Amino acid sequence: MSVDRAGIDLAELLERARAQVSAAAPPKPPSMLDDPHAVGVGLAADGQVRAQMAADGRLVGLLLDDRTASMSRNELQQEIIEAVNAAWASLRGANAAEASVSAADPAQLAARLAEVQEQGMRSMNRITEGLRDAMRQIEQQTRR
Repeated sequence: MSVDRAGIDLAELLERARAQVSAAAPPKPPSMLDDPHAVGVGLAADGQVRAQMAADGRLVGLLLDDRTASMSRNELQQEIIEAVNAAWASLRGANAAEASVSAADPAQLAARLAEVQEQGMRSMNRITEGLRDAMRQIEQQTRR
């Protein structure tokens, strides 16, 4: 396989991968993250724990009902975590299970893949030119 054909094959492969990632991206649910004044609210323990989160991800409020005093430390910690995750989810317009902070955003993944494709093609072009130069030099030396 020629160097040029390898570069074309790589470009086509990356383009297909990018198209598949973009096609797999579900429509983005309405989100309050673009509104800097938005506050997401999450509840846990039947409303006994209430968390409020700003659009930038800062926890801006945590309200604990008096009834939480009877909870064990571990149970209260788990309820606070649940309320904070629910507040984050409400900002994202999703339920808590779908709004994991670590969840990959297919649109960002597709954009990053496009960057990688462009960088890869630039590198492949430099390598190809280097190989062509080396082949020219070899040809010139064998003619002498």
